Parts: sequence; C-alpha cells; structure tokens
Amino acid sequence: MKVGLSPAVRKVGFTLIELLVVIAIIAILIGLLLPAVQKVREAASRMKCLNNLKQIGLAMHIYHDEQEKFPWAGKNASQDPLQWPAVNPAVSPANPATTDGLPPNWPGSSNEWYRRGANYGVWRDEYSWAFQLIPVIRPDMRGLDIATQRADIMNQPISFFYCSSLRTSRPTTGTNRLDYAMCAGATWTGTTGTAIPSATVFDGVAMRSWCGRVRFTDVSDGLSNTILVGEKNVALQTATTFSSAYGGDNESWANPGWDEDVLRTASNIPWQNRVESVNRTGPDARFGSSHPGGFNVLLCDGSARRLAYSIALDTFRNLARRADGNVISNLE
Repeated sequence: MKVGLSPAVRKVGFTLIELLVVIAIIAILIGLLLPAVQKVREAASRMKCLNNLKQIGLAMHIYHDEQEKFPWAGKNASQDPLQWPAVNPAVSPANPATTDGLPPNWPGSSNEWYRRGANYGVWRDEYSWAFQLIPVIRPDMRGLDIATQRADIMNQPISFFYCSSLRTSRPTTGTNRLDYAMCAGATWTGTTGTAIPSATVFDGVAMRSWCGRVRFTDVSDGLSNTILVGEKNVALQTATTFSSAYGGDNESWANPGWDEDVLRTASNIPWQNRVESVNRTGPDARFGSSHPGGFNVLLCDGSARRLAYSIALDTFRNLARRADGNVISNLE
C-alpha cells in the first residue's frame, strides 16, 4: 500500500493588499461618520445651552416675583460713589449699612468716602446680575452677609452658567467665568461719576444699579420681543484657558458690576467665537457664541431661542431695546 503525502495546509490570513483595502474602507467610513457625530454633538450642546438660558430665565422670574423688578446690572466699582443708595432712595431699599453710605468704623470723612467710590461689598446690588440671583439659585445662602456669600460662591462653578460648546470645566487657576450676558440695550453706556445717570440713558432691560427699576410692565415692546440674556462673544484662545487677558471675559461672574464681563449690547452684529488677539470691550464687546450659524438668547418671557449671526443690525437693536416701539413679531 502506498502511503500518500498529506496535502499542504494553507495558512489563513490577509495579504498586505487586502489589509490596506480594509484600512482604507474603515477610514472612509470614519470620514463619513465623523461629521454626523459632530453635528449630533453640537445639536446636543445647543439644546443644553438653550436649557441653561431657560434655567436663568426661571431664576429671573422668581427674582422679579420677589423684588418686583429684574436684577440690577451693578455699578462701576472704581468710579461710582458708594453713596448712591443714600442719595437716590426712591429706587433703593433702606441702606443696610448706615444712613449716609459709610461702612461701619470708616476712619475718614464722608467726602473722602464719596470721592473714593470704592466697592467694599456693602450692597449686593453693586455686583453682577448673576450674583444678585444667588439667593434664588442657592436658597441656603439667604441670610448670609454679602462678603460671606461672595467668598463662598465666587469661585464655585454654576453648571448652567457655561455653554458646553465653548467650555465646561472649572479653571485650574483664577476664577469661574460666565458665558451669558444680560442685554444692556442697543448701545453701550459707560456712564460713571459722582452723579447718578438718568434712567433714560439705559434702553435695555439691564439697568445700572440705583438708576431706576425695570419691571415686566416697563418692557412695553413685549416680553416675547425683547432680549433679556444672550450668549457672549469671546476670544477662543483666552476663554478656553480662562486667561485674564481678554477684557470682556477676565473676571468672576460674581465680581463685576456694569462691565463687559456680564453685559453685552447690540451696538454691533453678533459674531461666532474665533481665535483673535483683539481685546474687545465697551461698544465692541458683542453677543455671539461658539455655535455655528447663530447664538442663543433668553427673551423676557422666559423662552429661549436661536438668532442667526446674519440678523439685520436694525432688527437686532430693536430686540435689544425694551421700549422703542419697534416690535419684532416674527424672528424666523
């Protein structure tokens, strides 16, 4: 009997060409899938941002129910006298410190204090509108003095103060920021000095502290036709590192008063966030966001919606003014 040789066993595997083809197919599939994933991620981020604004809107409405006005937008700490509440009691509650505006045990004269205009935390209303909402957002802090509240809260991140398309994490150094700004009207009003500015110079819902109150009834253009808060345009290279180099985004959300960190106007068209070295402050500090195509705003009725970067400047300014008579009923 002849014993035959066993047939050669063929090795199972891929040739180099087959492997390259498979890799190429996978790369093509990833290339097709990645834009879709990014779109889904951005859509989720945009919806979260809208929800953030609705949370702010809810806090605003609760505040209005309690105080019968929207939060004031603070004052300039270095230039505006701390005595404002004493000289304009019509729009201010009783002075919680002393009747003449001096802090307890102030060693100098009242005139010296008046000239200094220093902000030592006597009144909550000196600070940002976001800080004024803290008793609503954090009821556990009600009853604490202002200095204690600021020391405890100013470096704590408030989750719905951040838009995830721009930044989400707490800074490793420095203070937490705010990605949303209250609307200060159609033009920037940087009025400072010893005299309280007339309320008529402020045409947005954000009113400089002690200049006058803005209530629901004062928004005669309609609560659903007037911007209350919106996303703010910032320089990407400083915002994502929480750098203090950008004037409109260099302070804690609990610190500034009438300042570009927490306020924006419709002086200029909104922009998508970009990498730039220009320090945009005052009239050039504008609304915007990291979302493609448009940014989100909160209207005075508590609703939130998206506005396109291409919005006509006149339309945008009409939305920013609370009572100009130019009602924008269709934002589509």
